[in-house]
Amino acid sequence: MIQNTQNRDSQALHVKLDELIRAKKGARNSLLDLDELSDEELERLRRSFAKMGAKARKEKLIDKIEDHANEIAEQH
Repeated sequence: MIQNTQNRDSQALHVKLDELIRAKKGARNSLLDLDELSDEELERLRRSFAKMGAKARKEKLIDKIEDHANEIAEQH
């Protein structure tokens, strides 16, 4: 019974996520059926998103450094 409830919750969550992906302009609708991918394909996709996250964090850090440098320059 617990497993059935967990499966139902998981399926409902997937449907909600699928709707968000489908409704978001610019989203990749190809992500809607990730549960059909092989383990290797999922891992490759996970690594791709990890790289995008690392790049975004790096860009954010660079922006913070530039903002701080500008603040120091304005003070002098």
